[in-house]
Amino acid sequence: MILFEEDYKTHRYIFDHMTKNVSFIKMSVMLKRMGVKNNKFMLVLTQPELQGLDPYSKDLTNDQILKITYECKTNPWYFFREILRIPAGGGDAVPYQLNRANLALIWLFMTNTDTFLTMPRQIGKTIGTIGLITYMMFVIGRKLSIGLFAKGAKLRQENVTRLKELRNGLPNYLFKKGSNYNTDNQEGLRYKVFDNEYKTFVAQSDKRTAAAQGRGESFAFEHWDEMGYYTNNDLSYESAIAATDTASEQVRSNGIPCANIITTTAGRLSDPAGKYAYGMKNDAMRFTETFYDVGNAKELKGILDVGSQNGYMYVEFSYKQLGKSAEWFKKVTRGKSPEVIALDYENKWIHGAGGSIVAKEIMDMLKDHSIEPITTSFVESMFLKWYVEPSVMKTARFKERPFIIGSDVSDNIGADWTTLVMVDPIDMSVVMTCRCNQSNVAYIAKCITNLLKEYGNSIFIPERNRSGGMLIDFVLHSFEGDYTFDPFQRIFNTITQDWTGDKPIPSTLDIADPSVRKTFGFKTTSSKASRELLYSAVLSTVTQTKADRIFDKSIVDEICGLTVKGGRIDHSAGMNDDTLIAYLIACYFVMFGKNHDLYGISSEDILSSDDVGGSEDPLERERQKRMRNRIDQLDRILDGTVSPMLRMTFDRERRELKSMISESTDANVISIHQVKKEARKEAPTTMSGFEALNVIRSMDWSA
Repeated sequence: MILFEEDYKTHRYIFDHMTKNVSFIKMSVMLKRMGVKNNKFMLVLTQPELQGLDPYSKDLTNDQILKITYECKTNPWYFFREILRIPAGGGDAVPYQLNRANLALIWLFMTNTDTFLTMPRQIGKTIGTIGLITYMMFVIGRKLSIGLFAKGAKLRQENVTRLKELRNGLPNYLFKKGSNYNTDNQEGLRYKVFDNEYKTFVAQSDKRTAAAQGRGESFAFEHWDEMGYYTNNDLSYESAIAATDTASEQVRSNGIPCANIITTTAGRLSDPAGKYAYGMKNDAMRFTETFYDVGNAKELKGILDVGSQNGYMYVEFSYKQLGKSAEWFKKVTRGKSPEVIALDYENKWIHGAGGSIVAKEIMDMLKDHSIEPITTSFVESMFLKWYVEPSVMKTARFKERPFIIGSDVSDNIGADWTTLVMVDPIDMSVVMTCRCNQSNVAYIAKCITNLLKEYGNSIFIPERNRSGGMLIDFVLHSFEGDYTFDPFQRIFNTITQDWTGDKPIPSTLDIADPSVRKTFGFKTTSSKASRELLYSAVLSTVTQTKADRIFDKSIVDEICGLTVKGGRIDHSAGMNDDTLIAYLIACYFVMFGKNHDLYGISSEDILSSDDVGGSEDPLERERQKRMRNRIDQLDRILDGTVSPMLRMTFDRERRELKSMISESTDANVISIHQVKKEARKEAPTTMSGFEALNVIRSMDWSA
C-alpha cells in the first residue's frame, strides 16, 4: 500500500482525480495548501482500468470483480473512497466522508501506530474506527480477534450495530451474508469465512473484575471507546492491553497492519477515569500533518520512540478544523450547559473545584490561541515544532535574532521529558518547542549544538541538575576549538549573570576549571531562581500578558493542569510540566536576567514589541520606541542611584521624556521595566502555592 513518498517507487499507480467521492479530492487540496508534500496518497489507484468503474454496478464482470477485490486488499484508500458506505437516516447510504481526523486515524493505523483520538461529538469519531474494523474483519484480516472496550452497555451495542450496518452495506462479492458465514449477537459477531471475531467488553465498577478484563484473550488490536469515561480504566487497560502483545506481532509479520485505538471526548480531571485518560494523552506524541512527509515507517517509528512515552500518537481536531461552521456549533450546543459544551464540543478537559489554578478566562484565552505547528523539522531524531512561517525562518534577520532556548532536562528514563522551548525575547512568544524521552544525552546535545550554530545569537538556558550538567558538558565539548563561540555569552551562567565591573571579564576565565563550569545552567533548587519563582512571578506575568503568544498546545495543557499540592504549585499526579518549565526558564531570563548586554542582547531586543503603539507614522513609532527605551533605562538607573543630585538630574530627563510620549499609544504600553517591577512586587522571596494562586488570579495589569 502507498503511505509514504518512497512507496511510489515500488508501486504502479495513478491518482484518481475523477473519483465521485469529492471529500478525498478536497483533502488532497487542503494538505497541499498546508505545505504537505505527500498530499495525494488518499487518491491512489493501482489499477487504472478501475477508474470510473462503479463497484456497486450489477453489470460487473468476473474479471472486474476480481480486480476490485484485489484493489481493496492492497489499497485501503480505494476501499474507503469507493466501497465503504455510511447509513443515512431515512435515505440511501452515502460514501465515506474523509476529514483530517479520520484520515490521520487510517494513515496511522496502516503504519501500525497506536492512536489516541480526541474530537467533538457528532463528527464521526466512532464511525471512523468502525470503518477500519470493517476493513480488517471483512477484507484483509485472517484469524483475527478484535476487542472493543466500551464505557457502557449502550455504547457497546451501538458499536456492534454500526459494524453490522457497515458490513451489510458491502457489495455481495466482498461479504458473504447468511448464518452459515456469520454469527451475530448484541455483544459481538464472528465472520466465519475469514475466521475473524469481534469481542466486546464494558467498564466494570468492581475493581477486581476490572483488573481481570481481557485476561486469557489474544487480540490483534483493541478499540477503547470513551476512555475518558471508562470506570477503572487504570486497572482494565493495564490488564487488557497485554492481550495484544503476541497476536499483534504475528499479524504484522504477515504483512497485515494493526494498531490499538483509543477514542474519547474530553473528560473531567476530577474523575479518576478522566484523569487517567488525560495522563495517557499527555504521554503520547502529538500528531501533526507534517508526519505525512516522513520518509518511511521505520523513520516514523524512530520519531515516535523518542517523542512518546507510551507508544501512542495523540490526534486532536476541533470542529472548525473538521469543516464545521459556527452555525453548526450554535445548533448542536443550543440548550446545553457550558461544561457539557466544553467537554463534548470544544475538546476541553475540565478541572473540578479546587483543580486548575488558572482562572477560566485565562484558560480560555490560552486555548483559543493555541495552534498547530506551522512547520516541523527533525534533528538527530528529535522532533521540533515551529510556530513561524518557513519563508521567515530562511531570512537572515530571523537567523540573527537572539532567541532564548530554555530547557528542562530529565533523566530520560520514561517518567519525564527533556524539553526545549525557543522564545523570542522581543515579546516572549514561543518560536519552537521540542520534547523527547531520548536517553542518549549526546543526541540531545547535538540537536542543541545545531540550533546554537544555526541561530548564532541565541542563548541556551538549561536546567542545572545531574543530567543538565552532563548536557552542558556535551555542548561545551561540541564547541571545543571554535574560538568564535563564547560559552559565557551563549550559555546561561551565574558568572555573566552576576558580573560587575570590578570582577574579571567572564571570557578570560578557564572553562575547564570545575568551579567555573559548575556555574553554567539554571539552578531550580536555588533560593532566587527556583520553581517557586517560576510558578509565581514568571507564570503570573506570562499568563496575564502573553496568553495569546504561547501557541504550543503542550505548554497550554501543562499550564491548565497545574494545581496546588502541599501548599505549593505543581503539576497534577500522573501529569507533567516539563515543557512549561522550559518556557518559564526562558521567560525568567527575559524578565529577570541581568547583564543582557554581556549575552549580546540589546535593550531593544527585550519586550520591545509591546511598546510599538498605534502611530501610523513609522518614523514617529521609532521615535516613541527610542524614548520608551530611554525611560526604561532611566528607571533602572534611578533604582540603583543614591546621590540626590544625580537622582534629580535623571528624574528631570525622565519626566521630560514622559511628557513627549503619545497618549494615544501610551495606554497599551507594557514596558519591560513595568513587567519586572510588577512581577517582583507580586513575588516575595518565599511564597506558598496558595499565595501564588491568588497572585495569578488577581493580578491587575490595566494600570
